[in-house]
Amino acid sequence: MSACPVASFDPTGVAFAVAWSEQQKDKQVVRICLYGLEGCETGPFADWRKDYNEIKIMRFSNNGEKLLLATSDNSIVVLDAFEST
Repeated sequence: MSACPVASFDPTGVAFAVAWSEQQKDKQVVRICLYGLEGCETGPFADWRKDYNEIKIMRFSNNGEKLLLATSDNSIVVLDAFEST
């Protein structure tokens, strides 16, 4: 897995998501962090670790409620943008 990050702004431009692969203990995981544009220097307001292959593409839905992830194994994942489910 590469550690090349991907990012996407929500449609309103007030939040953005960043995802990358990282080694945790004995396995690779994908880390997804959400930031508010105001105050992003204080860190993410959401920080998730998922057992996915490397994320190649990440986009918010038009209404900003979902995150679409396309992985290196050609899987498509749709998450609630603020609940990670």
